[in-house]
Amino acid sequence: MAKLTKRSEDYSKWYNELVVSADLAETASVRGCMIIKPYGYAIWEKMQANLDKMFKDTGHQNAYFPLFVPKELFEAEEQNAEGFAKECAVVTHYRLKNDPDQKGKLIVDPEAKLENPLVVRPTSEAVIWNTYKNWIQSYRDLPILINQWANVVRWEMRTRLFLRTSEFLWQEGHTAHSTEKDAFKEAKKIQEVYADFAENFMAMPVIKGTKTANERFAGAIETYTIEALMQDGKALQAGTSHFLGQNFASAFDVKFTNKEGKQELVWATSWGVSTRLIGGLIMTHSDDLGLVLPPKLAPIQVVIIPIYKSEAQLQKISEKITVIKKALEEKNISVKFDNRTTHKPGFKFAEYELKGVPIRLAMGMRDLENGTIEIARRDTLEKEIIEREQTVEKIEHLLNEIQDNLFSRALSHQKTNTTPVDNFDDFKRVLEEKGGFVSAHWDGTPATEEKIKQLTKATIRCIPEDGEKEAGNCVLTEVYGGSGLDYHDYVAIVEEISKIDPSIGLSVAAHNSLCTNHILKFGNEIQKQKWLPKLASGEWIGAWALTEPNTGSDAANMSTTAVKNGDFYILNGMKNFISHAISGNVAVIIARTGEKNDSHGMTAFVVEKGTEGFRANKKENKLGMRASETGSLLFDNCRVHKDCVLGTVGEGFIQSMKILDGGRISIGALSLGIAKGAYEAALKYSKERQQFGKPISKFQGVSFKLSDMATQIEASELLIHKASYLKNQNRKMTLNSAMCKLYASEVAVSITNDAVQILGGYGYTKDYPVEKFLRDAKICTIGEGTSEIQRVVIARDILR
Repeated sequence: MAKLTKRSEDYSKWYNELVVSADLAETASVRGCMIIKPYGYAIWEKMQANLDKMFKDTGHQNAYFPLFVPKELFEAEEQNAEGFAKECAVVTHYRLKNDPDQKGKLIVDPEAKLENPLVVRPTSEAVIWNTYKNWIQSYRDLPILINQWANVVRWEMRTRLFLRTSEFLWQEGHTAHSTEKDAFKEAKKIQEVYADFAENFMAMPVIKGTKTANERFAGAIETYTIEALMQDGKALQAGTSHFLGQNFASAFDVKFTNKEGKQELVWATSWGVSTRLIGGLIMTHSDDLGLVLPPKLAPIQVVIIPIYKSEAQLQKISEKITVIKKALEEKNISVKFDNRTTHKPGFKFAEYELKGVPIRLAMGMRDLENGTIEIARRDTLEKEIIEREQTVEKIEHLLNEIQDNLFSRALSHQKTNTTPVDNFDDFKRVLEEKGGFVSAHWDGTPATEEKIKQLTKATIRCIPEDGEKEAGNCVLTEVYGGSGLDYHDYVAIVEEISKIDPSIGLSVAAHNSLCTNHILKFGNEIQKQKWLPKLASGEWIGAWALTEPNTGSDAANMSTTAVKNGDFYILNGMKNFISHAISGNVAVIIARTGEKNDSHGMTAFVVEKGTEGFRANKKENKLGMRASETGSLLFDNCRVHKDCVLGTVGEGFIQSMKILDGGRISIGALSLGIAKGAYEAALKYSKERQQFGKPISKFQGVSFKLSDMATQIEASELLIHKASYLKNQNRKMTLNSAMCKLYASEVAVSITNDAVQILGGYGYTKDYPVEKFLRDAKICTIGEGTSEIQRVVIARDILR
């Protein structure tokens, strides 16, 4: 039995040799296709059986649809058709005929040309949704939860057994739903099923996430994926589940009558895994000696090999082995007793080692006499002699231990080879020197994704669901002169100040959450020591400048430029609606160092007041927040030294998005303070103001308003507390910060309006604070991202 090439020498060659040597598969005479041999197919059958049970346990049924799809039908959903066009095999004729020029040869009959060519299915959405059109008439027909076990053809140019072949086996689920929510839940549920199968059966740890727009399934709204890391540091897409929205229902006009009698388009999902999983199984666990299979998917979990010198010895040993085999099979353990006389024990040991059988038992005459048996495990290659009567109990325990050990080993490999980076230079270095998964920030644009691919050949595998932990959970740490408060305490201070004077609350938030926090999170030690102590003590006031006259929400399209000139950058442009533009001593400025609409073309600079070419301009005459000054900043050939660059050149936009995550929590707290101040003033007034002989708080029209106000304040507070808790835990809180900012700011506007209404004419005067609260509240729905932008952020997250 020939030795395999070592993984360290040539991983690809090792893989190819192993697949063939372990009797899993071989190449077919048809280019790009494979023959799955019995042992390889047995692994697929185990996968199929377990997945099939999981699908049926979640309410799905199996069906089968045709292999051939009429071309005109396939074209109906344009995105899907375009996405698969280059991989399609097409049938153009329906018969052959004898070649009149060569006896015994056949040619395509030119008269048998199909009027409408048939596409050999690369996926079944088209044929299935054309069928669903006839199945679905009413909401009573929904949901439809169908799975199909089938083969598909995708004409691959560069093929590899199990991983990429022109024809492969798979399952594909296609479901139809009456609501968007149900379809979304289905897509996410199947992602969980796939992750459960990968980790608990394949012992293969995965990262659950969402594909980028460039990588999602053609025709899908979102693609949810599970990604695994192989031993060679490369990723494997192990399964995908697609939220299709109403795209296919629209293309095939699949409608249903809802409970109100109105016609609606159906909502859809599709999802699938293939024999690629076998390739993933091999590359996750196997070693230089051969396959290593997790017990739950091993066709043979235990092999028993007799060691003998004569036919008589074999007979005696076989009697004991048969008893052990039966006892194990009664425990639903798959056992093979290899009593072939044509092969020696040494050959058998090597064969089953190569085939990855989890446990090998061996019994010779000495074991027979001593009441023992030798047990060897494939994952660690450890061997021991045990009492024969302990065999069943020992093997049950070992099978579970091996399954767990393989998962732990693979998880350790994944963690060791997952590297967080904060800048593009480190990103490239890790890819070149280490490989594996790289956890990095990205601006979300397809253009940047394509640029990363061009520069490094790296692809974005997914946007992880668990997010990324970030350093910098404090607004300011004591080492730089700060109070050492965590974010929860900090937002409580902003809230409390804002109950009395929102303008001061806004200034505290802008100074700390934006300018100071940006230097804290992204500055080097020299920069932190230079600026943070003055900012922490209040000796200096900080400004933060992202917004421009023509780019509010569209920050990636900013016009302010920073052009490199020796050791300096020359800044030109204008920033507006900047807190502390006039009073500020130092400002963090985001300027363009690259092309427009390139999120990696922006850089953050620290610019001090008094720098030549840098000055404050117009002070805005605002509706509210009048004690917190807002103005514009002008840059006219302003020379800023390269030492004032925060972080890496080109990452200013990404830094800004992170800063805004925390800043939005503080705006939520500011809004909450305003709402509480207005509510408390209205509550006090309603208890004191008498009308018709009793306090106006006793009237339902007022008491209901107060009840709603109190409830909305409580809800805002909980949203803010959760977001600040996540920030304290260094956990992703983009969704939560957007939610708390959106809800609390809109509640503040509503509550202050109701407070003025409760106070009536007095509420409209400056004798009471509620009119000021009303004026101050409105900016909370605009600054640091409008309510509309918060809804975009939330929708993007929840619809992944």
